[in-house]
Amino acid sequence: MGSFEASLSAPGVEEMELGPNETSIDLRGLRLRRGDRWIFKNLDLSVKEGELIVLRGCSGSGKTSLLSILFGQRLPFEGEVKKHKCSLKGEVAMMYQDLRLVDELSVLDNVLTGRLHQTPWWRSFFGFSRAQKNSAIQIIKELELDSFLNRPVKFLSGGERQRVAVCRLLFQNAKVILADEPVSSLDPRLAEKVLLGLKREAKEKSKIVICALHQRDIPSDFADRIIDVC
Repeated sequence: MGSFEASLSAPGVEEMELGPNETSIDLRGLRLRRGDRWIFKNLDLSVKEGELIVLRGCSGSGKTSLLSILFGQRLPFEGEVKKHKCSLKGEVAMMYQDLRLVDELSVLDNVLTGRLHQTPWWRSFFGFSRAQKNSAIQIIKELELDSFLNRPVKFLSGGERQRVAVCRLLFQNAKVILADEPVSSLDPRLAEKVLLGLKREAKEKSKIVICALHQRDIPSDFADRIIDVC
């Protein structure tokens, strides 16, 4: 498989003047390799708040690696990552393919952990507030998991667990949402519901949303840009 080498800036993005409080991410000349193989080279990408970007490609194409760089978990071999108004802890949220749920905790408690970074250490001894719980429950209901609210996630199916991870991602209320294969275990109806929910986060709440998907049949009007990386 060849390396991913391209300029991915949307027309006009580089020339746009962002306001002082607008969220944006700018990648320039990113290069990353695994062993003796380049995953991507000379990667340029500009994203601003209100945009939804899809990274589409097969396994091993570099989607997860790029999300990890955006999240700050991994460094590129070369290049620059600039984040404006989204560089603080908790301002970027990521959903991993392996979900990283706590098996012994309930659906509700797993979702609530998405706000731990916003909760003072002393407050965590007393549990989450009623307002936080109500907000989490509303998201859980939207993804049709309310009948499992107090069930430990170890007893849920793969698709149900994936929806719990999506709920936690949305509950974090971050400025930047990174989702690595958020619908891989879902049937078409639920997959559409999740993807439309992510789109609302971008369009109605002015967030940056970047999804890695392997599906080839993504509707052309779902994302602002669909970037093929395979």
